[in-house]
Amino acid sequence: MKKKKLFSFCAAAAMLLGTGATNAQTLWNIGSPTATDVVATLDDVTLTITGTGAMVDYTEEESRGTRLGSGKWIETLVINEGVTSIGDYAFSHRIDLRSVTIPNSVTSIGERAFSDCPNLRSGTIPNSVTSIGSGAFSGCPNLTVTIPNSMTSIGKGAFEGHAPSSGSIPNSVTSIGERAFYGSGLTSVTIPNSVTSIGGEAFAGSRLTSVTIPNSVTSIGDEAFFGTRILSSVTISNSVTSIGERAFAKCSGLISITVEAGNANYIAEDNVLFNKTKTTLILCAAKKDGQIFDFQYTIPNSVKSIEFGAFAECRRLTSVTIPDSVKSIGNEAFSGCRRLASVFCLAATPPSLGNDNFTEASADTLYVPKSALNTYKNNRNWSSAFDIILAIEAEES
Repeated sequence: MKKKKLFSFCAAAAMLLGTGATNAQTLWNIGSPTATDVVATLDDVTLTITGTGAMVDYTEEESRGTRLGSGKWIETLVINEGVTSIGDYAFSHRIDLRSVTIPNSVTSIGERAFSDCPNLRSGTIPNSVTSIGSGAFSGCPNLTVTIPNSMTSIGKGAFEGHAPSSGSIPNSVTSIGERAFYGSGLTSVTIPNSVTSIGGEAFAGSRLTSVTIPNSVTSIGDEAFFGTRILSSVTISNSVTSIGERAFAKCSGLISITVEAGNANYIAEDNVLFNKTKTTLILCAAKKDGQIFDFQYTIPNSVKSIEFGAFAECRRLTSVTIPDSVKSIGNEAFSGCRRLASVFCLAATPPSLGNDNFTEASADTLYVPKSALNTYKNNRNWSSAFDIILAIEAEES
């Protein structure tokens, strides 16, 4: 009998939660520095925040148990005019939250304020907001927001994993922070001429199909567009002076790489990106020249180093010739080249070979100068990368 009553109670509780259980009206004082300056009131499933000034900040730990609204079902958040900031972690991890109204009085949105709200679909950021904290809207896959004209920078992870298919960054923004749009649903974005830097992993793993780096940008961070698999074209302006490690690596759909003629630091030839003097090979387009068929590539004799991830996921590359000028090959430079069947390395002294090279490749045979055959066979990195190492019978003079 007791078991039956317990089951009935649990079932009733589950039904209440599933339908958005009605809560008794509850009040929290959440102002900062004076708690009573800002008040949150819950009526049914709507939380209304009123008052003047800033909201209190919460910690990650508090966001999971002791902050306002803990244990309550909140579907709608209405912040009234007069409130100037939304606190750190204020509404993170709320699976119940569906819409939010932010007034023109708010100037800042705190760190991870709305992170991991998977059902949040509606929200407008007003033009009064000048600061959005790290991860403020990360993990909101169904949310579409417009970045206001008042923003000067987009913080670290601010829109990580959010949903919109297109976006326009306003002319007021000068920097795009690390992971700002990491893993987002963006398929197109306009980067304005006001932006001077693009942070590490800013658009990594997104669904961008093309990107033009404007003349204002001077630096592109490490892995800024890493793993953007349907990115097909990249245009780098003449203002860019620094491109970080693996900035465009593992973009397996990349066809075209273009560098404006006036760039003093970089050059692209045949959809392969180099430094200006062509001593460093930075990136080969995975679908070089737009080919849907297999291709072979001979690295220019000027190249001394091949960067981290330079040929990663060039899935149509079947053969590559590495000249004797090359002294170093970075980590994962040839990872994921699934059709790579033969590698010719012309250097008498084996170049240094980074980790995870020639993984997933069909290549099991390395061809080297006859005079260097034993040297390669005795080199731990090269001998572990290839099952068979053979001499090139007709060496170039």
